[in-house]
Amino acid sequence: FDRGEVASTTVDLQAGDVTGITLTIPAEALRPPGATAGPTVTISGRILGPEGPVSGVFINLGIQGASTGGFTSTDRGGRFSIQVPVGAAGSLQVSVVGAGDVAQPPRFDFCPLEQDLGNVDFVLGRGRRLRARIIGPDGLLITSYVGALAFSRTTEQVFPINQSAPGLLDGRLPSDLYRVAISTSDPSIGAAALVDLREGDVTDLDLRLTSTAGQSSSA
Repeated sequence: FDRGEVASTTVDLQAGDVTGITLTIPAEALRPPGATAGPTVTISGRILGPEGPVSGVFINLGIQGASTGGFTSTDRGGRFSIQVPVGAAGSLQVSVVGAGDVAQPPRFDFCPLEQDLGNVDFVLGRGRRLRARIIGPDGLLITSYVGALAFSRTTEQVFPINQSAPGLLDGRLPSDLYRVAISTSDPSIGAAALVDLREGDVTDLDLRLTSTAGQSSSA
């Protein structure tokens, strides 16, 4: 599964063969991506692009109050399904990295679920490109991934922004005016800026991390 170490022991082969060792793997380590412990409901839908269903797109699950969520991906028909704990609220975020010039769809927020939720379809239109560097308080490009969201000033929808590498935003959003917000593991440090994609791409933007009491940015 390539999901990190789940069982280990020390083996000494200097004196000869070693046989009969048993390694016990916890049951939770064998759950497929997107599976959760306890009763669950299923959220399902499709990802549709300008030319039809989009395969291989990742959908990330966030659960309110939980440090981890889950993920899944679309099949050749653009379909996906993901398990959510009964009674949980959270969000789905679609990652369209490498999907051409389609726009990132907005985040899908859901209330506490008691039954399956189907027909959650994301329709991908053409998008404007946003590329930005995230500059730390020391004036250097940061070396870690951050939280990056774009808030539409006209529709109030929230869009996750793709990161091509630590400190580098590179995604496509629908043509609109956005407030782009950056959050870090330190709640006292962040960045925010107004970004206008209504007239075309924005590809040379610096977002400078400062104290959240005085956020600033410059192009």
